Amino acid sequence: GVLRAIGTTSDTIVFTSNGEIPVAGDWYGIRVYGSGSKVIMKYSRVQYHVYGVRPSDYVSSTDTVQIENSRFRFGGTVLYSDPNSNSNNRSIVFNNNVIDGDGISWYYGFSSAQVQGNIITNGQIYLYTGSNQSASVMVKNNTLTGSNGITVNYAGGGEISGNVLRRTNSGIQLSYGNGSYTITNNT
Repeated sequence: GVLRAIGTTSDTIVFTSNGEIPVAGDWYGIRVYGSGSKVIMKYSRVQYHVYGVRPSDYVSSTDTVQIENSRFRFGGTVLYSDPNSNSNNRSIVFNNNVIDGDGISWYYGFSSAQVQGNIITNGQIYLYTGSNQSASVMVKNNTLTGSNGITVNYAGGGEISGNVLRRTNSGIQLSYGNGSYTITNNT
């Protein structure tokens, strides 16, 4: 299926707990399965979740996760794909979001990842392409504070530029992969 949650700057769409006194982890989050599954979120707010958005299963390159201009708080990992999900061909667009907590933990496969203009506090950007070593990565103009920084594993190359990393444990890490990267103006 397709989830389209498209709000505006003055009228955001809210996904939240139904608890009388909400706490982190009150509800699982948004989960999508299988080929043809897409998530398109703009100007949304997700809070008190275990996972903000968690796609899984075998998919095609047209099965996109597109999250833009949204806010995630009081919850767990915002964008998560576990090592057993085999989400190998999914495209990721994650731009201009504000995250209080763990950011992206994508543990298995994508065809391309565009992660730009996000503000992440106490979270990370972790992208692992699995067997798809031709996947392209663009990680630009993000600000990460108090996190594990940016990690890209097995990708086919791309650009990592203009990111600000404050009090991060590991800065920028690239490992394995068969492509080249342009890495500039990160502080």
